[in-house]
Amino acid sequence: MYDLQKMKYTLSKRNEIIDQVRQHIEQLRESAVHYQYATAFDFLGLFSPSLIVDIITGGYKKGRLLKNKPKTNRHHQCFYDKEGNCIYFESYNEFGCSFTTYFLRTEDSVIIAPFIGRSKDEYPSYVYVAYYDESDKIIEYSELTP
Repeated sequence: MYDLQKMKYTLSKRNEIIDQVRQHIEQLRESAVHYQYATAFDFLGLFSPSLIVDIITGGYKKGRLLKNKPKTNRHHQCFYDKEGNCIYFESYNEFGCSFTTYFLRTEDSVIIAPFIGRSKDEYPSYVYVAYYDESDKIIEYSELTP
């Protein structure tokens, strides 16, 4: 059951949530201990908290992790913290880094925010928040649009 008050509060706090991510970008980048390449994927691909997006979306590309840098220009470079959580990934195309998606973990949620290129000065057009219960199972996944 959705908590309507919680959703309204979250939507009203969208800009504060984005600012919170922007303030932590340098910390997230510095906490990366290793990286791995991945094939091109749609949206969040391997890192999507949705349990059904690949089932309900026709032609959805989830991607896969690679041992070596791919020979194609279209790929992702995924960065992990010491616990093995993806903290951000950079998406590349034939023109270079097209966007960077950050994952900011809080006590009971993960905030997901894609930024154009590598600049934290850009403002993401959307932000996602995934809420988890005490047993670390997802209970809500919301898109915060302007």
